[in-house]
Amino acid sequence: MLSSGCATATSTNLLPGLTCYDTSEKLSGKLVFLLRRDYTQELNSETAASVYEFDLAQRKLRKVCDSPWGRFHTSDQGDVFCVVYWPGTYSEGAETNAFVYSDALHLSRVVTFEHPPKRTAILSGHVFFETEVWDYRHNTAVTRLCDYSIIRDEKRFVRFPDSSKWQHEKYSGVLQQRNSTNVVLGDGKDYPEGYYGFDIENGRILGPAKLADDEYDKGHVYKSFDGRYIFFEGSGAPAQGFKLVSSPLDHVETEVKDPKGKKVKVLQRFSVLPAIGGGIYLLSQMSPDGRYALVRLQEPTSRKSGMLPGHVNRYYLVDASNGKTQVLLQDGVERTTVSSIFVVRWVGSAHSVE
Repeated sequence: MLSSGCATATSTNLLPGLTCYDTSEKLSGKLVFLLRRDYTQELNSETAASVYEFDLAQRKLRKVCDSPWGRFHTSDQGDVFCVVYWPGTYSEGAETNAFVYSDALHLSRVVTFEHPPKRTAILSGHVFFETEVWDYRHNTAVTRLCDYSIIRDEKRFVRFPDSSKWQHEKYSGVLQQRNSTNVVLGDGKDYPEGYYGFDIENGRILGPAKLADDEYDKGHVYKSFDGRYIFFEGSGAPAQGFKLVSSPLDHVETEVKDPKGKKVKVLQRFSVLPAIGGGIYLLSQMSPDGRYALVRLQEPTSRKSGMLPGHVNRYYLVDASNGKTQVLLQDGVERTTVSSIFVVRWVGSAHSVE
């Protein structure tokens, strides 16, 4: 069983309270995160936060840009960042604004919406926002999908041409089609229900499309490089628990088709001791190449300033093939400073460097 303590290892202090540990494998790719400068401030300004990236191969930290504080999104390559935020005082209003920054173009934009975006996806210089409105004609909540072009600074809504008046659009997610750089897919209920491709270059809608079984958006799906599903067992499956496993079946199929776990391989049993103090283990993501699972231990802590509780986050690197587990990152920023960090993301190539 893995304890919650950090193993002795050389490390790099990135910022006050933020430490990255060396691993036995030389990794590439970048860790990116949004840092709020001062959580005691009530006003959300254009410079209330900053986007940072840490190059895992070169062990270098770089400030990418300043931004407002809010929900942080990044492209898979780590070249476009989006922060969905509320302007003005934090306790007032809603998240109706989006700050978008292209690192390649050194270009920042601010996009506004009538209704707060519920989901966001970034692809090839475009940001897709899913908003929800009430359709009084059909007496139901419907979603609208907005395609925003960074370079053109233009919004366009994805629409099905010549649809019947009784039909309405409802999306349950946006995903990028495998082996395609220009097409995103939305699960829609206008035209025949299914997955449609939207070409971001010409705005054409293609479909409905037939996808491979593992391409459908099933919510929290984590797959390793060899096609096996990675998940926590238990009531919090797949993203929360103590025993991290891999299987050729996802967590739902495993319960039905493999109840005795004959096909399940245990990768790591995390210590249950942090749970006594309110700690939880979360499967944050798979590495970009699927060779590692990034597990976050989130534990409550007192903040340096103010009455609200804070969190300490420890990120574990778990090898998806053999379960070897190492501490990658320790985030104690809220406990030691008046700053805070949005969840760290791993982007770009992540293959081991020989």
